[in-house]
Amino acid sequence: MQPAPEIIIAGCGRSGTTLLYEILARHPGCAWFSSWGERFGIGVAAPFNRLFRSGRTIAGHAPIPSEAYRTWQRSLRLDPVDRLRRVGPEALDGAAGRRLARAIANCRRFGGGSVFLNKNTGNTRRLDLLAAIFPSALLVHVVRSPLDTVASLLTVPWWPTLELWTHAGATPEQLAADPVASARLAAELWLAESEVGFEAAAANPDRSIRVDYEQLVDDPRAAIEPILDATGLEWADLPTPQVRSSSIGRHRSILTAAQIEAVQAMIEAWPLSQLAAEPLEPAK
Repeated sequence: MQPAPEIIIAGCGRSGTTLLYEILARHPGCAWFSSWGERFGIGVAAPFNRLFRSGRTIAGHAPIPSEAYRTWQRSLRLDPVDRLRRVGPEALDGAAGRRLARAIANCRRFGGGSVFLNKNTGNTRRLDLLAAIFPSALLVHVVRSPLDTVASLLTVPWWPTLELWTHAGATPEQLAADPVASARLAAELWLAESEVGFEAAAANPDRSIRVDYEQLVDDPRAAIEPILDATGLEWADLPTPQVRSSSIGRHRSILTAAQIEAVQAMIEAWPLSQLAAEPLEPAK
């Protein structure tokens, strides 16, 4: 099988997708959309991606790997209703693939790197669409314990106003009357986005790799090396990943007993619960 020319990272928010994205973005073989590219244009900003890879800055600043919402929106041109639901290739116009290909070509040309890498939270619900645009891409599905994911979601400042695609754009502050209800909403999001990832991986198992967040933290090389092998990249060219294990099991100090019980009940009733790594109680 030919090495995959693209890596699409998917998974529920707060599952470690950004951590993996930023680790892989330091590899000189990876091209990616940057925060500067969103502001100044990909062609202008992409050469500065080398600053992030090397750890250097200009006047204390450097670009970072970006979810690139503007670039994806300009390229895909989805209807507003399609941005908040699961969609496939039928939602695209005929030129979407070409627009995205041009943006990625500029990213590779000016920023260096042969393998295009991207993580975008919204793309997790658009994996069928991306499979049509990138038939040879490698899907990397990041899975984290739902209890830790829910706890992390509930503590970020943007959670109350997050437009939930699982509820047609309604927000937790509109839907949840108490902390247990909010935990259920976060668990619903984990369930929905995990299911999309598992289904996409099952549809193309030869082009899919699952990364368990707990393994990524405990043994980065074991989690990352299969990704590099599938794309023809070398571990030796990747700077040593810096990760912290303190995030594993944090739900014990964040969630109440009632919240934990509510999340556990939802996960245990999920038809795909047997596919989740350490689905209820992650290792300490």
